[in-house]
Amino acid sequence: MGRATRPIVLGVLLGLGGPACTDRAYAQPACTERPVVATDLRVDLRPREGEHIELQASAAALEPGFPEPLAGTFENARFSVAPPPPVASAPAQAKEGTAAATADAESFSVHARRMRYDSRGGRASFSGDVQVAIGELSLSCDSLEVTYHRGAEGSVDFLASGSIRVERPGLVATSGKAQYEGASGALTLTESPRVEGDVGVLEGTRIVLDVDDETVTVDDVRGTFRVRQP
Repeated sequence: MGRATRPIVLGVLLGLGGPACTDRAYAQPACTERPVVATDLRVDLRPREGEHIELQASAAALEPGFPEPLAGTFENARFSVAPPPPVASAPAQAKEGTAAATADAESFSVHARRMRYDSRGGRASFSGDVQVAIGELSLSCDSLEVTYHRGAEGSVDFLASGSIRVERPGLVATSGKAQYEGASGALTLTESPRVEGDVGVLEGTRIVLDVDDETVTVDDVRGTFRVRQP
């Protein structure tokens, strides 16, 4: 575990009420009462060794006290998380926890027209042409609620809603809702879920995609299977 570090802020900041508002050594009481407006904002957070959180936005309205805490609303935002690599206490434990550790270590990024983020709770809300990437898997939806758990390895959970489309090599899935659990690497599709792949088209009440093992589980399955000629 590396020691916590201050965020690195790169970009063009506007409406700060003077440069002194960004310098804690000279900050005036009025600074904490006034919102921070920023354009072309980029923030790099490296809270501990191996962990990297990056936020970019074309415009932002930030809560007073920026950059600590980092909270506000962001336009045309990109948010990415690279959790620290898992640390095993023993080789045996490393083997037993391979699947979960791989899920935790997956890089995660989101791009959307609008984002609301608060670093104090590790929560972010996205809306407007939302695009998600988890390793080789991509997901698009209307809205997204994300929680980043900064535990021993770190993991990301999210709930996606509206016009969901999931793609990875050899597979396309659609649904009305999707829930992802980073600790297990499971993406659960509900509300008329449908998956199409090399073997055919499947539908059910619930479809679970394992991001790491690349397996598909369908409840109450029905569909059409493609049979290849010998």
